[in-house]
Amino acid sequence: MLNVKIERGQVEKLVVGKLKSAYGKNFLVLDSLENELLKLDLGGAVDKFDDDDIISVSPEGLVTLLYKSKWQDLTLFFTNDCNSRCIMCPQISDEDRGNYLEFSKNILDLKPKNLSQIGITGGEPTIYKNDLVQLLRYIHENYADIPILLLTNGRNFSDINFLKAILSAGHKKFLSCIPIYAATSNQHDKIVGVKNAFAQTSRGIYNLYRLSLPVEIRIVIFRKNYQWLNEFANFIWRNFPFVVHVVFMGTEYTGNADLNKKEFWIEPYQFRDELDTATWFLHQRNISVSIYNIPLCLLNERSRIFSRDSISAWKKKFFDNCKECSQQEFCSGDFATSTVRSDFINPIRRSF
Repeated sequence: MLNVKIERGQVEKLVVGKLKSAYGKNFLVLDSLENELLKLDLGGAVDKFDDDDIISVSPEGLVTLLYKSKWQDLTLFFTNDCNSRCIMCPQISDEDRGNYLEFSKNILDLKPKNLSQIGITGGEPTIYKNDLVQLLRYIHENYADIPILLLTNGRNFSDINFLKAILSAGHKKFLSCIPIYAATSNQHDKIVGVKNAFAQTSRGIYNLYRLSLPVEIRIVIFRKNYQWLNEFANFIWRNFPFVVHVVFMGTEYTGNADLNKKEFWIEPYQFRDELDTATWFLHQRNISVSIYNIPLCLLNERSRIFSRDSISAWKKKFFDNCKECSQQEFCSGDFATSTVRSDFINPIRRSF
């Protein structure tokens, strides 16, 4: 998220609010907890914000952009705790830090403008089962028609009673997005750093199917698994043909992925043929498939129809030579947060 520093001491406690009516360097902030207007001096950062943006402000002067009024997707960061230790995770998780149930409710109470989708992420949100169900119920009570995407490793879904509790929250537009890093348990478990993780995730996916809850499988591509992409596709077709969507994803090189980038980084242009074969294999078997987080110019031409504009607006980056590209408006761009970039990013000078 966008973070800026302002003069400290403008609030006495953490405030979550919606910005209103800029006056020079000043905004009025509607405090979601106290339902009162506070005057906030944003100094040189004023141009980074607009009316109806949702922010948090700390007494130390840290302003965090939680939702921009021009966006349509709200991401609720539910916890930084995780029950896996993925060695290429873009985030470094803490332990026993708790969750942000009330903080998430405060954001939702501010009625984000233009909202069309709510994402719940972490860490691993399902660690806090009861609180997650509470959040899902709260969203359903206030945003019954807004789709929810839950980013989860799916391991706790091996407990079907937990899934039944989620189902009881009543939300009809609920999608679980679950990563698989290999087509065998040994390979997958080694990457996530937990024994039996593959079996738990697989059982969770089947439990979702048993309860008629849709599931999306995500495959994050890096040096240790790119050669298995066609095996992934075949494995999914044979074992999970019921999934509503499969996504092949480029890696965001920050956090653990940055710390281990010598081991994990691979030039995306190198695996374009493997990716092409895998996506078309699934497409030809009537499984919906997409490619996220990989610029169009790094894909084979016939694979570009699967590409989606997938990177969040606040961390999307285009390079100087991208200005000459005829397809920039359709491209995902690259991660501004990544510490490495492809040497093969070049403008596409014709339509496809």
